[in-house]
Amino acid sequence: MVGRRAAADPTALAPLVEKASGLLAASLAPATARQYKRGWSQFTSFAQLHHLCEMPAAPATVALYIAHLVSPPTLAAPATVASTISALAYMHKIRGFEDPASSFFLRKIMRGVTNSRPSSDRRIPITLALLEDLLQAIPRVLQSPFQQALYASLFATMFGAFLRISEVTASPHNVLLHQFALSAGSVDITFLSFKHHKGHPITISLPATHTATACPVKLITQYFLLRGNEPGPAFCLENGRALEPSLFRNTLTAVSRAAGLNSLHLTSHSFRIGAATFAVSRGYSSQQIQAMGRWKSDAFKRYIRIPSISMPMQSN
Repeated sequence: MVGRRAAADPTALAPLVEKASGLLAASLAPATARQYKRGWSQFTSFAQLHHLCEMPAAPATVALYIAHLVSPPTLAAPATVASTISALAYMHKIRGFEDPASSFFLRKIMRGVTNSRPSSDRRIPITLALLEDLLQAIPRVLQSPFQQALYASLFATMFGAFLRISEVTASPHNVLLHQFALSAGSVDITFLSFKHHKGHPITISLPATHTATACPVKLITQYFLLRGNEPGPAFCLENGRALEPSLFRNTLTAVSRAAGLNSLHLTSHSFRIGAATFAVSRGYSSQQIQAMGRWKSDAFKRYIRIPSISMPMQSN
């Protein structure tokens, strides 16, 4: 008589199920997980309200939801719609269903969203000339030699290394002093943590330039001499505390006004936008720019401002 296989004990598999769930959760950055959860919740609420099937969702159902997102009172921007559709795609694929957003029909719908709502991003890229204007205006705003050196090195480094504000102010991604390596001809910055990053550290090398005013190596060297070797945030106040984002933004606004520039469209992200635009003008490839700017995707392409836009002057 052939023996019967013993019934599986569900409790014996419970630790493995829990482990598998943990591995799946670890595959997403916390911010992305929250985004997907929120996007999926909003879609399911819409589908249930209109008695539509939410899983698997037909492309027509998703098209109706997109129409809902871009209609009043929501009037979602194209980037917001794309983010929501990413959540739907993930939830379908993780359950073994076909991604409805991959259909030709929905790709055309998304193209229509983009064409009907052109980007309203009016942030001005920092150019090399504008960077020099800002650096020359710093002494007119800040009296302390320490603060002057701090913001001069900060502005030059943000432009040269595609820095995000979260990488130079109080946040889990704030670069620390030990992540900098200075030499006569360059400064290397090793990024251990940054937005969407999971994996090995990434090192960016900034060479010395012939432009004395905006040379990052010269400005960082001068600032570090005043800062000292005390461990902590690389860019910090005289008491060693990290810069708060609001302080950085307020100082940038004051300096840009002192330089005679329109501060309304010049933000912390202008350095990153300007760095990408400058790299394109110097002939760097998309892959090189993506790596230097630590972008997870080719999202940087929407920042490129070619031909370059002239900075509007401050209105009186």
